[in-house]
Amino acid sequence: MGLLETSSAKTAFTDTQATEDAATEQLLMNMSPSHEDYYPTVVINALMKILRDPSLASHHTSVIQV
Repeated sequence: MGLLETSSAKTAFTDTQATEDAATEQLLMNMSPSHEDYYPTVVINALMKILRDPSLASHHTSVIQV
């Protein structure tokens, strides 16, 4: 895989990640804390952000165990 292909793949991944994050935030804004799926959605969103962040690699195993 060449440098241009790698850069394009990273950009596509970042764009997809941003779209998913925006969709989750929109979902949470339309859901009240009294909804039974609100808190599980918040937790899963937070854990996914940790897994996507390479600087938090030391926490990835703990996130997977949770």
